[in-house]
Amino acid sequence: MIFDRKVNFVGSRALIYSIRFVTLAIQYPQTMSSMTGYIDNLLYETVVPIITVTPFENQLIDNDSIEFIRRLESVRACENDFSVRYHMLDLVQTLCSYQYNK
Repeated sequence: MIFDRKVNFVGSRALIYSIRFVTLAIQYPQTMSSMTGYIDNLLYETVVPIITVTPFENQLIDNDSIEFIRRLESVRACENDFSVRYHMLDLVQTLCSYQYNK
């Protein structure tokens, strides 16, 4: 479902539940080992487009930087189920904290 977002509409709630599932699943070594082939696609095709700065945010940075920072902090501090960006950042943090066995 996460990969369908690239070509089809996926509702925010469905996307959030998919992200949460993947975030929880990759915390287990067996699941992470089976997901390694999909991590690049997940990051570059799904995560990066969602967490990048939009043209509106870029304009907001130029015109009202305080409001931009306020909105950015509200996304980081937001712990509700409606922030796709918050859950994407949580997924990235989980991926970055994963310890590969060498």
